Amino acid sequence: MLDDEAWQRELNLNLLAAVRLDRALLPAMIEQGSGVIVHVTSIQRQLPLPESTIAYAAAKAALSNYSKGLSKELGPKGVRVVRVSPGWVETPRPRHWLAALRRKPAVMSRQPANASWTRWAASRSADQQSPVRLLI
Repeated sequence: MLDDEAWQRELNLNLLAAVRLDRALLPAMIEQGSGVIVHVTSIQRQLPLPESTIAYAAAKAALSNYSKGLSKELGPKGVRVVRVSPGWVETPRPRHWLAALRRKPAVMSRQPANASWTRWAASRSADQQSPVRLLI
């Protein structure tokens, strides 16, 4: 079970950072009548993974909902808000999480026999940049 500090860390990093940045940037976009906000959510907003990622998944779900509401508010003012929701992105944090998960036989034993955590469609962070550029 995650403590309040872990929950607050995930909310600060994965929700409130975007809210604060939006607050700083939106006045100029609204004034000029155009702009694009891109929020990076996660597949976990709909499909949370087991164990310690529940706070991350909840924060990304909240970011997704916030983005949708913000898009309805800002669209008439000429500002678009879009969400990008990548699947697995190979970075140090997911690699660490996957290694920890592999060490937990109780979790791995609940997976289908043909499931291989190492065969996930991993992509590099740089691979995620091209689709985002099209949205701006």
